Amino acid sequence: MTIFQLLLLVVSLIFAYKFFGQVLNVSQKTAEESDDEIMKRQQKSHLQMLKNRFNDLIQRADDSAKEKDFENAKKALLEAVKIRPKNEEVLMKLASIFLMTREYEEAKQYFEKVINIDNNNSHAHSGLASTLAHLEQYEDSIEQYKKALTIDSNNEITYYNYANLLQKIEKFKEARHHYSIALNINPDFNEAKLEYEKLTDKE
Repeated sequence: MTIFQLLLLVVSLIFAYKFFGQVLNVSQKTAEESDDEIMKRQQKSHLQMLKNRFNDLIQRADDSAKEKDFENAKKALLEAVKIRPKNEEVLMKLASIFLMTREYEEAKQYFEKVINIDNNNSHAHSGLASTLAHLEQYEDSIEQYKKALTIDSNNEITYYNYANLLQKIEKFKEARHHYSIALNINPDFNEAKLEYEKLTDKE
């Protein structure tokens, strides 16, 4: 082999090395991009699956609650809250069902979770107030009713429930006053009207 032929062979080998090196780099990059794309698709698919699962659980809970099947409603909501632990809607529904089934400690826990997420949720404050009243924590209950009415001063149901508590602890004048506010908001609120009239002679 002549020197010239040897030089050509060396040049050819260098060219081949660079060429195949580039091909390998491109192939490796393409494989990495494919892995990323696969991972993204898998994540997207998983998120969609969780979303569908969450929506199914909420629907199941709503259907069960309409049928007054509160146990199955609770089961569905407890599964849903595992998927979205800070979802206010789920937490409020759980708290409300626990309140209806007289599981007051559990109701308190979930109302407080809602308030920690959104301190301006008047319904959560009102629900917590009602729960605390059942637990005979009257001063704390009054505080929560006041917070609820500070946020939403046009809710006749909150005034009515607050008045019921005041009547229970024999603060009759204050109770009658709050029944009257409920009636000013909703003159057709017959339950409030009845309680208001019952307290006429107790002020």
